[in-house]
Amino acid sequence: HGMAHALGGRFHIPHGRSNALLLPDVISYNAGLMGNECPESLRARARYAELAKMLGLPAANPLAGAYNLIGTVRGLLDTLSFPKGIAGTGLGRQEFEEGLPDLSRAALEDRCTGANPVPVALEQIEAIYRRAYLGQ
Repeated sequence: HGMAHALGGRFHIPHGRSNALLLPDVISYNAGLMGNECPESLRARARYAELAKMLGLPAANPLAGAYNLIGTVRGLLDTLSFPKGIAGTGLGRQEFEEGLPDLSRAALEDRCTGANPVPVALEQIEAIYRRAYLGQ
């Protein structure tokens, strides 16, 4: 949520849209799928698998549940004709990269970021933003 505050404030992307564009990559990070596996990410992964099961998605194990939840979120964004990543909003790569250091610092300092279930550092926030920019 803190990342969405910063993204919207910096690049004038509506808050709900910012959250939606970031959600698949934030889930990936929190589930430990970005090379950041830790006890907190394992707990988050298990909770995402529970959510996947509630949605009727396959979740034979926490990893499968997390991946299926991410895929479903991406599919929903496609169904709603959301842009493919932050780039799809019309924000150019150069402007994004030039703003990324300040954007990431603002997200890290946002009050909501401290409530994230998995600890996050500046470099990890930048990595999440870069993944979300491409929307892959």
